[in-house]
Amino acid sequence: MRKLRINPWYYVPYLLLLVVAGIYLLSNPHGTFLLWVNSHHTPFLDDIFMITNALGEWIFASVVVLALMVFTNYASGIAAIASWCVSGIITQTLKRLIFDDVARPFRFFEGVHDIYFVEGVEMSKYFSFPSGHTTVAFALCSVLALAIKHRPLGLFFFVMAVVAGFSRIYLAQHFLVDTYFGSLIGTTVGILVYNAVQHYLADKPDHLLHRNVLKSVRS
Repeated sequence: MRKLRINPWYYVPYLLLLVVAGIYLLSNPHGTFLLWVNSHHTPFLDDIFMITNALGEWIFASVVVLALMVFTNYASGIAAIASWCVSGIITQTLKRLIFDDVARPFRFFEGVHDIYFVEGVEMSKYFSFPSGHTTVAFALCSVLALAIKHRPLGLFFFVMAVVAGFSRIYLAQHFLVDTYFGSLIGTTVGILVYNAVQHYLADKPDHLLHRNVLKSVRS
């Protein structure tokens, strides 16, 4: 395969975050970060992270796919769909078949710590590892960072992905370790799938997938 395409505005901050978060995870007991975050709840933040939680759901994924197909090309949209599906399958397989007994914060801290739960959020007890929302958000934002020509926007997409992952911790749905590995899965899948699609099209300059919805309508 040709050299992988990356966007340093996205991946350099991400690598730094991995290092910092990795050191924190190795240096602190399980659940420490969630307890700290949980102690800083405010009504305003509750509303904000209820909204940003949607960055890991199908509505956001659909908007990303549609936007890429309209403003970049069909290939990028297909890469986003494939990344969404592949990362989701990997995550759900891990959650349901291998780590199905891993407790979420609601169950883990039951009878041990009084945790604040945001009203209106349905709390799950198991299938904590890894975080599916975080996986999807990082997969899609990785593709966005690679597909959009204005590379500095990669930093914005990185922040979006991080906020999506953080929202899962804030809402007490996942631990830091869940979002950490969810981000690894999503980012890896996003890079590999996007580059695989581009590799396929590299020698096909007139291929339909190089076009987008706007170009197709105009023609």
